[in-house]
Amino acid sequence: MKRYLDKEPSPEAIASDHSNRGRTVYMVDYCDLEGGFESAVSRARRRVDLPPNWGEIPVTTQKASYRSPSLLATWDLRPRPCLPRISPLTPNLKEREILKVTTGVSEYEGRIGTLGELILQDELHGTPQDVQCLRFQEMMKIRGGK
Repeated sequence: MKRYLDKEPSPEAIASDHSNRGRTVYMVDYCDLEGGFESAVSRARRRVDLPPNWGEIPVTTQKASYRSPSLLATWDLRPRPCLPRISPLTPNLKEREILKVTTGVSEYEGRIGTLGELILQDELHGTPQDVQCLRFQEMMKIRGGK
């Protein structure tokens, strides 16, 4: 020890050296690590309780002179809801009907469903007895079918 130091270091210096290990120069020299990591601005903003003998707090003029804009305005202050813009990729239904475009119609909807409807309408396999088939018959009567 005498080879490097003339006298023995104080215990406080040794403790501070151990506590500062792994910290940057900025943290050691400029930051108040014992005071916590709260900034001076947020510490100043903390709520402070008034002493009990403080007395009555006067009413501010702001509260007394406040006027609600909804009562003063003669027009409706609520914003109207924005409607979504129509995408240029949205198909025009009238144009698709004129051009007889059938994209989006599955094979079942286009062919098999039509064939099944024809079979049930003409009763090619006899009178349907299933509950769903009876509902179909009622629906066909409403439509004006057989």
